[in-house]
Amino acid sequence: EYNMVARDKMVAKVYFKYWPLNDMGMVH
Repeated sequence: EYNMVARDKMVAKVYFKYWPLNDMGMVH
């Protein structure tokens, strides 16, 4: 379960990092 939590945090970090690009529609 710890690996899942760590993975979720990493995914969330990447998601927020590329949020501006996604908002502009560059990342689908």
